[in-house]
Amino acid sequence: MSPAKIKKAASLLPKNAAQNLKDFTTAFFERVAQEELAKLTPAEMAEIAEKHWEMANEQKGHDTVIDVYTPATQGTKKRNKNSKSERTIIDIVAQNRPFLIESVTAAVTRYYKFIDSVVHPVLHVKQNKTGN
Repeated sequence: MSPAKIKKAASLLPKNAAQNLKDFTTAFFERVAQEELAKLTPAEMAEIAEKHWEMANEQKGHDTVIDVYTPATQGTKKRNKNSKSERTIIDIVAQNRPFLIESVTAAVTRYYKFIDSVVHPVLHVKQNKTGN
């Protein structure tokens, strides 16, 4: 684990970020494999955490939230629908979906696409009655 890198990522979140988002960022990356963390900058980690936090808050009940896009440039998750980048990012937030990541990975590789990185932490969360 890279506690200093994770702490740096949390410090790069927006100044008005809730403490819950900072805690989520720490919990999220504590569960990511070292070899995957090594590929990411703290700024990329902050973007990933913020994106997944937003997706988790969009999630209703046990729905799966998926976003597929091509980033504007290498090393950033910011969207650009007109990008010529050959890198595509698939973000998935799901509750208790065994084999979902394996199924998506199989579908991508079936079309002879190379997967550079899989960041797949498993977090246990509690929701209140309104789903938050």
